[in-house]
Amino acid sequence: MRIIDAIAGKASKGQPMAGVKSLRLQLALIMLPVVALAVVGIVGLRRDREAVEEEARARAGRTAGELAARLSETWPTLLRQLDDFPAYRWPEAFASNQGIRPPGFRGELYDPLDAAPGPSLVFEQGMDGELGKPVSYPPSPLPAPWFAALAPVSRAAFDQLRGLDPGDADTAAFERAASEFRRPGASREARANVEFLGLRRATAAMEQSTAAGRWLEFADATNINRCVSEAGVPLAGLAFSAACGVESGRLDAETWHRVVRHLAFEQPSILSPLFIRQGEQIVARGNGTNDTRFIEQVRGRWAHEESVRALAARLHGWAMQTTGGARFGWVDIGGAPWFVEASAKETGVPSPESTGTRSQSMSRVVVHAYPRSLMQWISRRAMEQSSVLAGMRPVGTRIELELAGRALGESYLPAGKIMARTAATPGPTASHVPFAVSVVLADPDSL
Repeated sequence: MRIIDAIAGKASKGQPMAGVKSLRLQLALIMLPVVALAVVGIVGLRRDREAVEEEARARAGRTAGELAARLSETWPTLLRQLDDFPAYRWPEAFASNQGIRPPGFRGELYDPLDAAPGPSLVFEQGMDGELGKPVSYPPSPLPAPWFAALAPVSRAAFDQLRGLDPGDADTAAFERAASEFRRPGASREARANVEFLGLRRATAAMEQSTAAGRWLEFADATNINRCVSEAGVPLAGLAFSAACGVESGRLDAETWHRVVRHLAFEQPSILSPLFIRQGEQIVARGNGTNDTRFIEQVRGRWAHEESVRALAARLHGWAMQTTGGARFGWVDIGGAPWFVEASAKETGVPSPESTGTRSQSMSRVVVHAYPRSLMQWISRRAMEQSSVLAGMRPVGTRIELELAGRALGESYLPAGKIMARTAATPGPTASHVPFAVSVVLADPDSL
């Protein structure tokens, strides 16, 4: 009305009052349809916008639901491949599987995971912190139980054997002291250590190449029994070091490969890095390029298992709180988030009070740990395999995944309005960890 009054005021100068009123009425009649049309247009646009948003929400809901169903199948498959990834990297691991390679195996790496940031870390741990896979070892050699259990007469005989000069040609004193360990009842470990001392005397007079071969044969034979010296050092390792110390000795590749694998992965110790370096010295003496590749594989696997052992030590308290099935969650380790899942595993062991027909339960925990960067990679891989479904989302939206309450998206992405969200859990053959698929409106103007 103020606009009409202003127009009428300008036009009324010098005109009678009746004319002014008539002009105002005419102007009002002209403006009324314009205002009405504007209101109708605004209301219509608003309703159109609401209809578009409603349609977009419905589409987003269908996309989130179908993606969640698809990811329930693909996510566990990718996780299982990650858990097996370390075994796929080292061909010697196939020895226990009759050389059968898994589907998709190509060269040295499992094809779908070639670009992964790294494998997951998987280990099995007892209530006492002892690892099953990979094998744990004490931070320093411990006195061997077999040596502490020696009777005074046997210990005196063993001390005498250790004190004899290996280069002394008179073997009578050695044989007299060694006879103490050849009698019935002598422990297997004690006999193996006496044999080691005897071999040290025998190889002193041998040609170098023969001596190296004998030491390697002894190391290979003692792998089976996992014997240790009186100081707790693997006897196979001491023999292997003796074989490597023979400069001109040429060692059978298959045998020393087997010994190094044993000392690194089946009977690891604080000295395992030394044994691996000695293997590198054998290669440096010119045993072939295949040996170089073997040492690289052993070094890589040793580094991986050391990472697992370090992680297990940090997660022991968290993992041991697992009761009645499984536990999962995000754990900050070294300032970085890791997704960790632990499941209880009951194993039967012979009861000490029984004859072996009964067993008692011993709790162990199987732990799977994934750094957040790896879970983000998994989410991207899973989305790539569901790209057709993801393409059904409305224009101007993006897909966000959430695992166990934590978003897996990039932190630099701007926040958006959630148009639809579907929570789900992976399939029945995999983890029960909950995840969610959200369709987020990133660009409202595009609707």
